[in-house]
Amino acid sequence: MTPAAAAWPLWATHPHWRLFLLQLTTYYTNRTGEHRWNAAFREFDGVACMVPSARTLYLHPQLMGPLHPHAWHRHSLSRRDALDLTLRGLVAHESGHVRFSCAIPDGVLGEVWNALEDERIERLMARAHRFAQVNLARAFDHLGDQQLVSAHAAVQRAAEQPLAWWVLYWRFLHDHPTLNVRPADPRWTEARPLVEAAWTAPDSETVVAIAQALVDLLGLTEPLGLPVSASGAGSEDREESADRAARPERQASDSGQDQGQAADQGPGHGPEDTPPGGADGGPN
Repeated sequence: MTPAAAAWPLWATHPHWRLFLLQLTTYYTNRTGEHRWNAAFREFDGVACMVPSARTLYLHPQLMGPLHPHAWHRHSLSRRDALDLTLRGLVAHESGHVRFSCAIPDGVLGEVWNALEDERIERLMARAHRFAQVNLARAFDHLGDQQLVSAHAAVQRAAEQPLAWWVLYWRFLHDHPTLNVRPADPRWTEARPLVEAAWTAPDSETVVAIAQALVDLLGLTEPLGLPVSASGAGSEDREESADRAARPERQASDSGQDQGQAADQGPGHGPEDTPPGGADGGPN
C-alpha cells in the first residue's frame, strides 16, 4: 500500500464497501454487460466524476470530510448512515447524467447548464426509483444540505450574492425548511422561472436553451469558476478529469457476484468500517 492509500479512511479500503460502490454504480446507471460502468476510488481535484470514455465513476476516498451536525441538516444521521447516503447520492447523481444528460456545453454556458441539469436529473432519478426502500430524494437532500453547510459563509450572506450564485444554489434553498431567503437583485423575478422550468424540462437539450437564456439575461461572458456540479460532483466527457487523478487507483472488485442481486438491499447498521448491505435497502 502506498503512503497515499494508507492515508485513506478505513471504509474506502474495505472490500465490502468497494463492492457496494460497484453495486450502486451498476444499479443506478442501469447499464450491464458490455455497457456496464466501472467504479474506482482516486485522489483528484473533486469529489466525484463520470468519465464516459473510460465508462468509469471516480470517487475521492476523502469524499465525506468532517461531518458536523448543523441546524441546516434536515436529518440527524450517524456517520455511517451519512456515508451510505453520500455514496448513494453521488453515484445516483452521476448515473443520472449518464442516463439523461447530453454532453456538457463549453464555457460559462456549460456551468449554468450543469447547475440546472443537476436538479433535473436528480428528480428523474428519484422518480425512477420512487418504489425503492431507500429514498433517493433523501440522499439528494443530504448532499444539498452538506453543500449549504460547506458554503456556510456565503449562505449567510445569500441575499447579497450575485444571481449566478443563485442559479447554482436555488435548488438547495427553494424548499429548505429553515432557510427562507431571496436575492436582492430584481432580475430574479425573470431568472427564477427559467431556473425552475429547467428542472422539469423534457430533455437535456432544452436545458441548454434555458441556460443560454440565463447567460444572456445575466450578461455572463466569462467562466464563473463554479463547481462542475452543485452537488460537489461532476459529469465530464473529458479524459483529462481521469488523467488529473493521482495514483493509486482502487478498483471496486466484482468478486464474481451478480451486481443486480443486491439491488434491493441497504447498508445495515454498525461502524462505517463494517460491511454495507446492497444497493437499495434491507439486510444482506
